[in-house]
Amino acid sequence: MCRLHAAETYDILIFNVLSAASNVYRPNGRVSNATTTASDKIGYTDLVAIHATLMDQGGRGFDDGDYVFVVPPQVHASMLQDPDFKASNQFGKPERIWKGEVQELAGWRIVKSNAPGFAAVTQTTSGAANKLYNSFGIARNAYQISDLQNLRVYAAAPGGQTDTLQQNRKIGYKFAFKAIITNQNWLFSVISAGQNSINN
Repeated sequence: MCRLHAAETYDILIFNVLSAASNVYRPNGRVSNATTTASDKIGYTDLVAIHATLMDQGGRGFDDGDYVFVVPPQVHASMLQDPDFKASNQFGKPERIWKGEVQELAGWRIVKSNAPGFAAVTQTTSGAANKLYNSFGIARNAYQISDLQNLRVYAAAPGGQTDTLQQNRKIGYKFAFKAIITNQNWLFSVISAGQNSINN
């Protein structure tokens, strides 16, 4: 259990660093969260635009040549309904539609994550999407992670002055690491609506 919680904490800390990226993209030319509506979802045309910008800025692809696009579940769900995704797979690779897996689109490797950091941001602006999601368009070496200390788990046995019946056991962990953006030009923070982003 400690290792799972620690892994989720790692993810949250990495998310917090990446969400501070200086390149921010919103579909349909939206300039702020307050102007983003429920119909402003990520689709094929958005992926093409971000891909071209990363290439212009010298972003390198990963081992398979693709960039990586990390999305939360509700954004992935909206991408599954994108007509360009369905049209490109219905004859050649229909199993992607059957299994509900975007996998690849427009030069991107699509990775879905339900890590805690990807929770929706809610807003109450009239006419705007009530839930917004953060995704990341990542080129190789856009960010780095430095492990300063491995995960260590500590357990304290029952007993002691406050546990005379020896019923309590304490367990905890600690680690030290740092995630940093090493090239802002190779990273995009993408803010969009998701499948359940309904107008107020």
